[in-house]
Amino acid sequence: MFRKFSFWIPLVSLLIIVFHLTGLDAKTGFDDKGLLAYYTSPPFLLVDQHFAFKHAPLFYILTLFFWFLIGWIIDRLIKSVKSLFNK
Repeated sequence: MFRKFSFWIPLVSLLIIVFHLTGLDAKTGFDDKGLLAYYTSPPFLLVDQHFAFKHAPLFYILTLFFWFLIGWIIDRLIKSVKSLFNK
């Protein structure tokens, strides 16, 4: 489980979301406009920024699902490449 991209990529995404939701990004001055959360979330990039942050919970869930899907695809590709070399 800990050796899979489908675990680590959504975990990093979740940490970015928590960082944004807690307001630590603005308090530390690291990301006062929320751009880290915006640019690391493909669902946010597909719609207007004002609309996305207005309906943020939906987009946070979509972001986690999207990165899980990307991790799952990477895991499947690695598994298929390993099976090619093990024959």
